Amino acid sequence: MKNVLVLILLFYIILLFQTSFFFHFNIKGVIPNFILILFFSLNYKEEKFHISFFSPGLISAIVGGLIFDIFSSSHLLGSSVLIFLALFILIKKLFQIFEKTNYFWVFAVFAFCLFFFKICLFNLHFIPFLIEFAYSGIFLFFLVFFLKPLKIYHNV
Repeated sequence: MKNVLVLILLFYIILLFQTSFFFHFNIKGVIPNFILILFFSLNYKEEKFHISFFSPGLISAIVGGLIFDIFSSSHLLGSSVLIFLALFILIKKLFQIFEKTNYFWVFAVFAFCLFFFKICLFNLHFIPFLIEFAYSGIFLFFLVFFLKPLKIYHNV
């Protein structure tokens, strides 16, 4: 339960950072999707694929989707939760096929996740997508490869 509250707080702080501070550092009107970056890195750092109620990837999909839905007015409540749940399963299945240690596949899977997310929200434009992928890739690289694994769920 404590880990769920930590995740809710973490996603909320990341969303506040994205919408209030980082909005001033846009490139051609595009800012990184920190909710998706955090969700992806939590699923990337999870060692094994298991679907249970206390799976860190599953909880991050529900929490991240709800936080994203609550603070965006462009789509129905619950649609981002369904998108994040589908991404949770896709990430786990793709990392069963591809190696997590190969950096190319990590960024390829992230590009696919960002593409899937944009397609599901009917918000895909080619040039802004490339800018967002490059911009988000910088933060993903820092979060995944330079920081130690997030130790939120190692005891669950």
